[in-house]
Amino acid sequence: MFWPSNYFLENLLQCVCLLVSKRWLRLLCSSTVALALAFIGTPHAIPSLSSFLSHHPYLSSLSLTDSSSSSSSSFSHHLLQSLASSCPNLRHLRFLAELVSGFSLLSLSNSCPHLSSLPISLSRPLCFQWIAPLRPLKDLSVFITGSETELFSYNGFAPVLDAKLNLLSFPFLMLNSIYSLSLCGTQGVDYGLNFLWRNCKKLEKLKLKSCEFVGDNVSFSAFIKGLETLKEVEEVELRTSRTLADGVLLKLAGGSVSLSSLLVYDGSSKEGLLQFISHSRADVQKLDLRLPLDLDNDHLIAVAENFENGS
Repeated sequence: MFWPSNYFLENLLQCVCLLVSKRWLRLLCSSTVALALAFIGTPHAIPSLSSFLSHHPYLSSLSLTDSSSSSSSSFSHHLLQSLASSCPNLRHLRFLAELVSGFSLLSLSNSCPHLSSLPISLSRPLCFQWIAPLRPLKDLSVFITGSETELFSYNGFAPVLDAKLNLLSFPFLMLNSIYSLSLCGTQGVDYGLNFLWRNCKKLEKLKLKSCEFVGDNVSFSAFIKGLETLKEVEEVELRTSRTLADGVLLKLAGGSVSLSSLLVYDGSSKEGLLQFISHSRADVQKLDLRLPLDLDNDHLIAVAENFENGS
C-alpha cells in the first residue's frame, strides 16, 4: 500500500489553504460595500490602488484621504482619475486631498454618475460646472484650499469647462437636487461660485464656515437671489463668517418660513441678530448662539416672544 510522504501532504495542504483563502478573499471583496483608506504614496502606487479597488465591484461608499506631504496637482488628478475608473458604482465619496481642481473632477462626475454625497477638497481657481452630470447629488461639502496668488480670471477658465460639459448653449443648467450644501473657506476674490448658487434652489441645509464672502460680485448677487427663494431651508449654520452673518440672517428673516434650526458661532452683530429674532416668520425650534458679545434684555424678550417652542 502506498502512503503519501509528509512533504507531499504539506504541499497539498498549502495548496488547499491557498485556494480556500483566495475564494474567501474574493467573496469578501465582492461583498464589501464601504471602505475607508488613508493613502500615502507616489504616482507609482496609484496602479496598485486602482487594482485593489477594482476587486470591489459593489463598492458604493469610499473615504479616501491623501496623507502625502508633497502631493502635486498632477498626482491628485491621476489619483482621482484612477478612483473614478475603478469605482463606477459609488454613491458616497469622501475625497480629501490637496490641489484638486475642477478639471480633475470632470472624470469623476462622468465616471461616477450615481454620486449622491460628496465631501471634497477643491483648490483655487474654483469652478463647479463638473456638478452638472451629477443629477442624483444631494449632499455637497466643499473645503476650499489654495492661496489668492493661485487665482486667475474665471472668465478665461469657464468656457473650457463649458465646452467639455456641452453647456455652451445653456451654461446654467438647473440641477434642483442639492439639498445640503456646506462651504468652508470662500473669499471675495473667488470666481466660479455663481454657477453653484444658481443651481441650489431646493436647499434644506446650508452651512458656511470661515467664509469671508461668497465669491465675486456676480456670485454674491446670485447668492442673495438664492436666499430670497429658499423658502424651504430648514437648517442654517454660520461659523466664523462675520462678514456674511448679518446679511444672511436678514434674508432668512424675510424669506424662510421653514427654518427650524439656526446656529451662529463667532459672527453677527447685536443689531443683526435682534432684527432676525424680531422679524423671522419661521418657527425656530433650536437656536444655538456662541458669540463674542453678550445678549441684552431686548434679545431675550424677542426670543421669548417669537420662538416659544425653541430650545
